[in-house]
Amino acid sequence: MTSRRNFLGILGASAAVPMLPPPFPTNDDLKPISAEWDMSWVDRVAKPHKVVFDAPSVDDGGGVWRSVLLRDEYKEVYGTLPDQIASVLVIRHSAIGLVMDHAFWADGKAGEMTETKGRDGEWATRNPVGPPAEDARPGAVKYTLPGFIADGGIVLACGLAFNNMVVGAYRREGVSREEARAEALTHMLPGVIMQPSGFFAVVRAQQAGCVLFNNG
Repeated sequence: MTSRRNFLGILGASAAVPMLPPPFPTNDDLKPISAEWDMSWVDRVAKPHKVVFDAPSVDDGGGVWRSVLLRDEYKEVYGTLPDQIASVLVIRHSAIGLVMDHAFWADGKAGEMTETKGRDGEWATRNPVGPPAEDARPGAVKYTLPGFIADGGIVLACGLAFNNMVVGAYRREGVSREEARAEALTHMLPGVIMQPSGFFAVVRAQQAGCVLFNNG
């Protein structure tokens, strides 16, 4: 599991990877035929700089803090204003629990499922990128999903992983799968946008012109 302390090492290793041309055309004229899926985020990607972070694992919240750091570093190096950067974070596969509130994590099952431990070494009982605790250090909200979304970040959730890994946590005797899904959605962090799947979201973002960064 990658920590913030290892970030500089990862950055150095990835520096040797050559830049590749976008695998998809950036002329975007796709229009949804159904209102079931919110695709309005695509219009928000129309900015000079755009990137999609693919986060298939919890990775100590690496997808979030890399997204935040990228904007800060563009500002430091080029003076690029945050509103000139479109940052899309796709949370899928085993990372799907990151889009859920602290109540979902409270019993430790989400921590065990994602192999995420808290400071005490036990399975995490709080979403590591959820709303910060009251005693969190100043500025901590910046590195949370609510903070990222509030600053204009786009967070997309994998519908397949949500249905397979999250909805089941709300199934109990006498509760249908539809009812469990409705209950699960009430515990999803505000501002997260559900997509049919994570790989759909990653491909769609690239079609909209985003450079892909794979968090592994």
